[in-house]
Amino acid sequence: MTGCRALSKEETEKVAQSFTGRYKNRNRLLFVLGLQTGFRISELLSIRLEDVYRDGNVLDYVSVRAKDTKTGRGRELKIHDKTKSYIRAWIEDEVRPPYQYLFSSRKGGHINRFQAHHVLKQAFNEAGLSGKLATHTMRKTFAMRLYEHTDSVHKVSRRLGHQSVAVTERYLDLDMGSWEEQSDYIMSSLG
Repeated sequence: MTGCRALSKEETEKVAQSFTGRYKNRNRLLFVLGLQTGFRISELLSIRLEDVYRDGNVLDYVSVRAKDTKTGRGRELKIHDKTKSYIRAWIEDEVRPPYQYLFSSRKGGHINRFQAHHVLKQAFNEAGLSGKLATHTMRKTFAMRLYEHTDSVHKVSRRLGHQSVAVTERYLDLDMGSWEEQSDYIMSSLG
């Protein structure tokens, strides 16, 4: 989403703690996995349980099928240990078949983009945040933190799946400022 802003470390912590209700583990996982991977919301929602969990174990990598990406190229990223604990927490909420979507809805299938937007907007409000915040905020936060850690627009461009570095440069809006800590601390800052 054009113009969405990234979150600071403190804002990230507030949002991660703001999820409540029956689906708090699912919704927190959506936020955390979005921060860690930089996947687009449609890519996150396409993930099936079997893409992250098999034989009673959380996998080391999360996969998104080529047909579910904007670029038509599948993506596979390592899952941070902290994210694995969030996956376990959601999976332990109830038993699900492996073909079910990770971010399942009550009606079957997965939650849609509008539901994801509503879930995150509610968390942003609960955390007392303002500004242009939406599902794309997770991707923007990922990009800004990765850039700060690597100081490489090329690496960020590759991880985001952008077709050119020029797109990534505009996306990062490098005059916005930055954070001092590395990308890994995204996960270490979440309670």
